[in-house]
Amino acid sequence: MHCFIRISLLESSNLSNVRVDGAAINDKIDILDLGKYTYSDRYSGDYRYLFDEICIDVDENDCITSIYSRFDEGKTEITVNDISNIKTIDEVEEILGEDYYDGIFDWEQFLNSYVYYDRENNMVAEFVYFNFDEQSENNRLVTWINIYSK
Repeated sequence: MHCFIRISLLESSNLSNVRVDGAAINDKIDILDLGKYTYSDRYSGDYRYLFDEICIDVDENDCITSIYSRFDEGKTEITVNDISNIKTIDEVEEILGEDYYDGIFDWEQFLNSYVYYDRENNMVAEFVYFNFDEQSENNRLVTWINIYSK
């Protein structure tokens, strides 16, 4: 996560139903059909499973501790509270609420992020989105998600 914030200062949001291809944090890895993904080394990071479509890390019990996936490529299904086909950060806010940190993720690429914290389930969800000028059709489109246990 590039946004260095004190997530403990955020109000808690329920992130237990943020899913990528049906998998959520703390699910067993075998909930996913890993054979449908394409192995890749294009991403860096401390992930046990690296694919073009998704990057996943697990603990010693094979429970998922981190998921990274892109919205904009359409290669995975990302759902929040059983709502799919999410396109903009405003839709994320409608679903999860206003208890987030909105920060600059990468100034040069016009990327910002909403960071939500779930105190009860001890997890964080970071939704990275484009922050172009208001006239751009791509303004506020979510480009990727990173969810992980804290």
